[in-house]
Amino acid sequence: MSKKTQEKSNKLELLINKGFDNAAAQMAQFKAESDKKSEHVDVRFTLLGSKLMEHDKRFDTIEKKIDQTWNLIDGYVKSQEDFREEFKTMKHKMTQIQKIIKSKLGVEIE
Repeated sequence: MSKKTQEKSNKLELLINKGFDNAAAQMAQFKAESDKKSEHVDVRFTLLGSKLMEHDKRFDTIEKKIDQTWNLIDGYVKSQEDFREEFKTMKHKMTQIQKIIKSKLGVEIE
């Protein structure tokens, strides 16, 4: 191999090595940036997870309050139905008492 060819070969080898070194440096920089962004995403997911847990707790509280409200409403409706039945019974008994008083005493109650 001639001296000129050897020099060109050495220069080409230096250029190739420099290119590989630059590529390796860029890959290292890309990996560092990628790791940093990945860390940022991990932090965001952790924050999102804690927010979701807070919302789950709130929904549990709301569900409990809704259940309590339904129980109160059910109790109120039952007491109203009981009152209505008692009222019907009392009205029926009063009608019977009025009939008995009218038939036995001849007095009509209005």
